Amino acid sequence: MLLAAGFAWTTRLRQERQRFALILGERARLSREIHDTLLQGLVGVGLQCDAIGDDLEQAAPATQARFLRLRRETQRYIKEARHAIWRLRSSATDRQELTAVLRRFGDPVTEPAAISR
Repeated sequence: MLLAAGFAWTTRLRQERQRFALILGERARLSREIHDTLLQGLVGVGLQCDAIGDDLEQAAPATQARFLRLRRETQRYIKEARHAIWRLRSSATDRQELTAVLRRFGDPVTEPAAISR
């Protein structure tokens, strides 16, 4: 009986590791996608705002102020996108999820009733 429980545990653990690897792969893919498209686009918009703001400094101070506000908002979005990428790639979160998975499947197997059978 103990051998069967050990085999079941090993099989379940292998399945959870595979599932976890798929989740980590998808999170990495999403973080690359955000970085390579959205974040790079926002950086480009911010640089264009800087250039236009510099051009408008002498000609239209009110328009320049609007571009500076747009630049600050863009900078905030860049910061939020970087934070989202960091959260997707965070190893601390990954370890917590793996620990929770291992506990969820390990606790029933290691309970005294399961061992005494």
